[in-house]
Amino acid sequence: MPAIHDSGTATALPWAVAFIAAIAALAIGISVPTVLTMAICIALMARLYRDSTDLLDFRAAFFLAVFVFIAVPAATIDTWFHAGNYYWVSRLIRNLTISQPEVQIAETLVLCGTAVVAVPIWLQQPVVRTLESSARAVLPRIWLFYAGFVSASLLLLLIQYGSLMKIVLFIISPTMRADTAARSFSGLSGMLLFFSAVSAYYAAQRLRSRGARLLLFLPVMLLVLPAGNRGSLLSIGLIAATAAFALTPARPLLWTLTAALLLPPVASGLFRLRRLAVISDAGEFSIGALYSDFAGESLMLPTLAYALKALREGIVDFAYGMDLLLFPLWYVPRLIWPGKPMPLDFRLNSAMGLNEGDVFGTPISIFGGLYFNFTLWGYIPMCAALGALLAVLYSRLEHDRLLKVLLLTFVVDLVRVGDISRELTTVSLALVAAFVLRAFATRDELGPAGVA
Repeated sequence: MPAIHDSGTATALPWAVAFIAAIAALAIGISVPTVLTMAICIALMARLYRDSTDLLDFRAAFFLAVFVFIAVPAATIDTWFHAGNYYWVSRLIRNLTISQPEVQIAETLVLCGTAVVAVPIWLQQPVVRTLESSARAVLPRIWLFYAGFVSASLLLLLIQYGSLMKIVLFIISPTMRADTAARSFSGLSGMLLFFSAVSAYYAAQRLRSRGARLLLFLPVMLLVLPAGNRGSLLSIGLIAATAAFALTPARPLLWTLTAALLLPPVASGLFRLRRLAVISDAGEFSIGALYSDFAGESLMLPTLAYALKALREGIVDFAYGMDLLLFPLWYVPRLIWPGKPMPLDFRLNSAMGLNEGDVFGTPISIFGGLYFNFTLWGYIPMCAALGALLAVLYSRLEHDRLLKVLLLTFVVDLVRVGDISRELTTVSLALVAAFVLRAFATRDELGPAGVA
């Protein structure tokens, strides 16, 4: 006799667990907006991963990024206030001090934006994709492209920093990264690194061993370290993982949530080990301390709260879409045009007097970017448009894992940074690299007559 499954119990159990988790979160001081934001992110990821086990689903990546880089740090800051503290002070950005009401305003803005982005994606019909790449063979000439782009990236680093010893010093000493001469090459070096990463992806298709595939990305990742650009490091790491692994686990939601909850303490732990190696003082190794460190590093919500306060006080003003209009200008290297406008986060940092005048990026997330560019009246429509765009792109995307991972890294960076024009420039250059190398270093598996 076949076993009888209680489908009602199976359906009710996740909701019961979620309800208990929400009550526990509220009990330890996490705010209602942040709990609701987390709930929306988990619900959307559960729905999307139910229809497909594709970890390269950039729609789900949007909500994963909101959960990890905004909601988790917000929850940590909420517990800080719940412990009786009146202000939260950043240890990374000087002068960044915020109160609980200011944080709650930013959390509410994030909640509204997340909910609106979720609507068109939730209403989208299930998109079931097979995960095979396009039938293209990678030609041996890809090795020339790979060697050429990696060598050019290394040569540019030597021009930027002067010697290999200085490159090493930039890796181990973050304070040296304020050098303006090095920054003037950042756009060109970023472009070369993307071409290097894409050529490594295609070259990996000629190798059978996963270990050998991953080793191809090691030089590219080492070339990113001097700039300390964690976004680029994450992007190249994701491209490497896509080249080496199928990324189709049986329980994608479980894997994703586990990674989301482990990333903060692991990242903070690695930072503390690096600190121990440099100054022989790693600080406290506890779960609470590691999550607090991650909140101190992932400053999207605190910076957004501070920027919204500055907006109310008349210190800064809306950008009125200027960042979107500046999109074509970002292709001009700063080396050629030193007076090129700074990104939104840099302009806000300067206007708000953070870091005592030092040039520093203070990302306010995609929600801050949309709010400052389109005001309150345009915020909700633009969030809805973003959700619809993600839904349409995923439904029409061809079966190309590289394009999927490039769009996934774009979505994650867009959520974190929020500078629309700069992120559009970055993803467009990455897509150009993909299409150029696919045109010159690959070919169809079958010829025009259908003969192999």
